[in-house]
Amino acid sequence: MAASPFLDDVRQRLVAEGWVTASARVNSETVVMRALREDGKGPSKLLAMVVDDADAAATADHVQYLIRGAAEASADATLLTSLATVTDRAHRTADDAGVAVVAPSTLRDDTLDTTVLDVLANVLDA
Repeated sequence: MAASPFLDDVRQRLVAEGWVTASARVNSETVVMRALREDGKGPSKLLAMVVDDADAAATADHVQYLIRGAAEASADATLLTSLATVTDRAHRTADDAGVAVVAPSTLRDDTLDTTVLDVLANVLDA
């Protein structure tokens, strides 16, 4: 898999929060990352989609792919993040399906107190 600083940032953030991760590149702009944790705090199986091409918008098709993958993997939480924009339709589709859409800055900024679990809890409680 080609090196991606953004993908590395996402993985490092998840690992720092106690997740064990594995990832697979879906295409030149998209990676799906599985993350597991067993500490009993919040979701234990996360499926995340990382669009790591600054020129490729995350679309409703990305969200649908993520939702199908989450069902197949029995994930109890989903997350979408994109270096580029997330289309309005993708946001609506994600909101309807309970997919957390997270800005890259939230995942890259170590000074923020917000954790991935906080973000997922807010989406799951909505």
